[in-house]
Amino acid sequence: MATEVSWVAKAEGVFVNLDSVFGTIAYACKHHGSHKASMLQDLLAGKRTEVDALNGAIVKIAKHHGIATPLNTVLGSLVRLAELGDHS
Repeated sequence: MATEVSWVAKAEGVFVNLDSVFGTIAYACKHHGSHKASMLQDLLAGKRTEVDALNGAIVKIAKHHGIATPLNTVLGSLVRLAELGDHS
């Protein structure tokens, strides 16, 4: 997903250092495994998430540039489905 975001950023004229991004992701996974992401917190509370503002924006901008973003597209769809479900 980060790679897809970097493609969109590049199309928008923004440089992304993927090595740094993947390093940050690896660090977070290693040191923050018990952290509950805000989208998970929202789902558990029965609230709408920020998926449209985040992944949805990437997908929308990517379409403008003719860039495929299958991972961000699927994640957005799955989160939207989860928003409709029972989280008790």
